[in-house]
Amino acid sequence: MCIRDSTTTAALRIDSRPYRLSRPIELDAHRVLTFLERGAHRVALAAYAGPLLVGSEAPGIVEIRAEISGDVRESVLADASADVLLAYARTDECAYDRAVWMACLTRLPVQSPKRASVVTRIERIDEQVGPAQPSRNLR
Repeated sequence: MCIRDSTTTAALRIDSRPYRLSRPIELDAHRVLTFLERGAHRVALAAYAGPLLVGSEAPGIVEIRAEISGDVRESVLADASADVLLAYARTDECAYDRAVWMACLTRLPVQSPKRASVVTRIERIDEQVGPAQPSRNLR
């Protein structure tokens, strides 16, 4: 079997005995993880297209998807700038992730005009999902 790799002109073959690809390929997921390891959160987030193969329930894919999503989340929460964290918060994956939105709120400067939309989002999450703990006045 032969597959064309859009990044090169060389054909990618599936060899047998044992079954394997004829050469290594670069996966988006590997690039994202490499960027995260370098601390390049903005670049990693730009390369991250969201959870891996969302429709797949194959055990290996589910595990890899959870690992990559978790690595992105934890790395961005731990070390990313406020703007990168806010960009991550605005992805579909974080629509109801109160911890990410709260981290945005704490990382943004008090006078930032972006805080209003973050507070509004947290309040909507609390209304729709319920607060993780008793809410204090966010404003």
